[in-house]
Amino acid sequence: MQLEYIEGARNLSPTTLVQMGLLRFFESSTPQELEAYFRETRLKYLGASRVMTEALRKELEKPILLTPNGGFYVILNIADYGFKNDVEFAASLSDKQKVSVVPGSAFGNALKDSLRLSYAPHVEQHGLIEEGVRRLGRCLKRDYHTV
Repeated sequence: MQLEYIEGARNLSPTTLVQMGLLRFFESSTPQELEAYFRETRLKYLGASRVMTEALRKELEKPILLTPNGGFYVILNIADYGFKNDVEFAASLSDKQKVSVVPGSAFGNALKDSLRLSYAPHVEQHGLIEEGVRRLGRCLKRDYHTV
């Protein structure tokens, strides 16, 4: 279990080159430019969050969601859909529908039987977020073994 945490941190950390680029960006920007950048970025992520949550509410009947006030993820509870568990569903969804999600149980018992859905990779491509949610919805509406 500890190795999983280390590997996750290693994979999620920006490379040295990216860190150097960010440092240069911060050093060469004025406070006003940085403020404008962060304001614009927050609005983009808020918009992507709204696109995802609206798509989930449109696609699924009464979804149980944890929606962010900030961040990159929406948590969708799938306990009432009759699947064996979130890990197997996430693997099958990736294999059959080419949609990647993270099983909530990877974050402990509090998120067991949930999925962590990230909109961050497509923050400026709302159509891809909506398409991913449509594919997820098709799978949740079917028998688990036919995903």
